[in-house]
Amino acid sequence: EYPAKGCPEVAKKILTLLNDSGIKAEADEERGFDHGVFIPLMLAFPNADIPIVSVSLHSSLSEKLHLEMGRALEPLRND
Repeated sequence: EYPAKGCPEVAKKILTLLNDSGIKAEADEERGFDHGVFIPLMLAFPNADIPIVSVSLHSSLSEKLHLEMGRALEPLRND
């Protein structure tokens, strides 16, 4: 377990950007951080003093879809 806080404001922006781009996305507030998220962060930030928002891969593993997701989330670079 990694006790870092989430960031609801950023999570909401992510959902809005994806859905506005035609990519169906929804929040799962019950899901904890998966080991692919918390293990690297636990090493880099052992005090868990940074906010984290985890975005899962789509189950199709479609390269095209994931590139579209990246383009949709590009505005977050300036936040």
